[in-house]
Amino acid sequence: MVKDIIKYKEKEYQLSTVKIENMLTFETMIFPIEDGVVLGTEVYCFRTLESGKSLNKHADIYNHPEKYLSEEAINKYLKLKDGF
Repeated sequence: MVKDIIKYKEKEYQLSTVKIENMLTFETMIFPIEDGVVLGTEVYCFRTLESGKSLNKHADIYNHPEKYLSEEAINKYLKLKDGF
């Protein structure tokens, strides 16, 4: 598991990459943090079967949070997630 706190536009987010054992999948997710508490609804999720891809995605998010945390990017992700 890799876990970082990232900041974007004065807001904090938890960036986590974990291996889901029962699915043999790696998952990289971003969760908002409010008042020091990680909220349970992700604003971004990436899944892959390859550990290298998941670590590369984690590093890209960490180094370029604007690509994933802009209002436009979050809205696009949430629409895709909800099937719109």
